[in-house]
Amino acid sequence: MTLYPDGSTLLPSNPVIPYLVTLLSHNLHIGIVTAAGYSDPSGTEYSRRLHGLLEAVAKSTLLPEQKGRLAILGGECNYLFRYDGEKDRLEWVEQDVWRLDLMKSWREEDINSLLDIAEDALSSSAKVMRLKCQIVRKPMAVGTSPHGPLSNSKGLIPCESRLTRECLEEAVLASQRTLFYHPVAEKIPFCCFNGGSDVWVDVGDKSLGVSVLQRYFHDLAGDNLEIWGGNTLHVGDQFMSLGGNDFKAVGTPHCDV
Repeated sequence: MTLYPDGSTLLPSNPVIPYLVTLLSHNLHIGIVTAAGYSDPSGTEYSRRLHGLLEAVAKSTLLPEQKGRLAILGGECNYLFRYDGEKDRLEWVEQDVWRLDLMKSWREEDINSLLDIAEDALSSSAKVMRLKCQIVRKPMAVGTSPHGPLSNSKGLIPCESRLTRECLEEAVLASQRTLFYHPVAEKIPFCCFNGGSDVWVDVGDKSLGVSVLQRYFHDLAGDNLEIWGGNTLHVGDQFMSLGGNDFKAVGTPHCDV
């Protein structure tokens, strides 16, 4: 399963934390790729959601350079933060440092077009199934929130039902189907997934996220370290071939993407 329950945070008592600290002590690089997308350069939300791990790293006997081998990549592949071992906090990494060539070619109008189509698809699914939720639009994602009336750029839609797993999966399938056959999908990669209590459509996917981290860690280490699929272990909880946002990362070959 995922590192922490849906809607919760990575608490200090989480049993995975000591293992992650041990991996860092062996000079391994750890990148946490999360669908949670927060564009705030302060990293406040990521620090809140991962506070148990970050506190453990700060209090550990790890060397600053070992702490610096921890990175957080949010929004599938859109926001990168590196742990600063000297200051013991997350630091924003500018996009021109780590974005892949493919990502640099994305045009803003194509991104907005993809999100517009996804928003309409989610709104349509919610209206047909009368889901009690609202549509949330972010710079690089659009999704549903399970609270309050459904609303989007076109106004309010009355809803009455709870979000069951079947309804969430149906919304995922409808969004995937709509976007897959649209020309903008040939320009902008995307992923649709069931988050447990919501559905999200993100610009990019975790295959790009893993590639970003592979190249970023390689650049940090220099020519003395080659990072590719053969020495990268990817752990996730959404490996379903339909609607799982970890599935695309399975075949990530190496950092030269």
